[in-house]
Amino acid sequence: MNKKYELDLFSFYDYTGIEQHFEKRASEGWLIENNFWGFFIYKKIEPKYVKFYVSYSPTKYDEYEPNPSEEEIEFRDLVEYTGWTFVMGTVGRDVFYNESRNPKPIETEPILKVENVHSKNKKQMLIWIFFIFLMQIVNYGSIRNIIKDPIKFMSDYADINKFLFAIIATVFFILYFTNYYSWKKRATMLADIGEFVDTDAKKLRIGMIIAGIIYICNLILNLVMFGADSEIMHEIFLWLGIMVISSIHLLVIKYLKNKEGAYSVDEIKKISSWVHVVLMVGLFIVINHVDFFERDMEQTLKKMPYTIEEIKGEKSGYIFPLEMSYSIFSNFYELGQSNDEVESDVWFYYKQTLVKMPFLYDYYKNVTLQGRDDLELIEDSAWEANEVYRSGKQGYLLFYDDKIIEFSITFDVSDEMKHKIGAKANA
Repeated sequence: MNKKYELDLFSFYDYTGIEQHFEKRASEGWLIENNFWGFFIYKKIEPKYVKFYVSYSPTKYDEYEPNPSEEEIEFRDLVEYTGWTFVMGTVGRDVFYNESRNPKPIETEPILKVENVHSKNKKQMLIWIFFIFLMQIVNYGSIRNIIKDPIKFMSDYADINKFLFAIIATVFFILYFTNYYSWKKRATMLADIGEFVDTDAKKLRIGMIIAGIIYICNLILNLVMFGADSEIMHEIFLWLGIMVISSIHLLVIKYLKNKEGAYSVDEIKKISSWVHVVLMVGLFIVINHVDFFERDMEQTLKKMPYTIEEIKGEKSGYIFPLEMSYSIFSNFYELGQSNDEVESDVWFYYKQTLVKMPFLYDYYKNVTLQGRDDLELIEDSAWEANEVYRSGKQGYLLFYDDKIIEFSITFDVSDEMKHKIGAKANA
């Protein structure tokens, strides 16, 4: 293989880490050639000593500009005149290399280096802030459930995954922000006396790797425990879709830029932005309207904890509303069933929470009972439950060893029916 691809895990401002990494790769026989969509692209060479330098261009950078500006060309030519070779430029960050053991320095003013790094890094931090803000909007439902319905939240691995990812991204940004400004403060102080300060973001890279491993392991755990059901496939499809669309967006920009003179900067911005927006809207429409594993009536009946067939001995052909969610903490079912149609007089609705971790049971119980003034504790051994509460004429709230079940039933429940439910709940 003459090409090698490597995930870019470096913080934008970590020029020292990037330089040292490229030098190590060159000594192993791989010379950096390009950077595309978060991946370093190397070409095969004979192992040798190469000195790298990362410069944050003092000129204004526009990713939509078909060609480098005159200022950029002049700056790169000036650097190459001193013996350095230009490798690549991304979002205002240029990479040069030199095979000399004692190359001439590209930058001699530390304060200018700090100012240029900060000028370009501000944009990256604004992108992070926008991304995190967008995630909070997308995760609004999950965040609301934490307060409004914590049991439902803790029983839905999809909500937990979204919240976990949002927490990881937010914590990483805070660490990035504090680490960067800590370096900037030290670098600015020493720049006043003419000293350059190396960046040190190794801990951030390690943190990013650990966070990625945690999130992927969590996703794999969900796949193993719950199978490739619709929620997991939606999440995987969403992230793959975002990556593909972002890549298409970059390819469109690259294609239009290569058509020299055919498109102006404003036209490139407009066309690429519309392509991005249309594809993203299409992705979210598909995500929200396609059920990757549509459940038929027979499959749904098999997953229902209790059915009219079992309890009343009557055939049922209608189920509503249906919600089944799972997590490592608990399983949650909220559904109803009638013997024929919605208007039928024979139907029952219930919610069941299966608590998988015994130490959480008391918490689930307290949350369930909180604010429920309609409940009346009664004695009814037929249910075979630890506690039985009555709610109005048609409702029951039952607490078993690992289950919490709430029924609303339109027909009279005999002791035989109660025993059937109790036996299954205790199984």
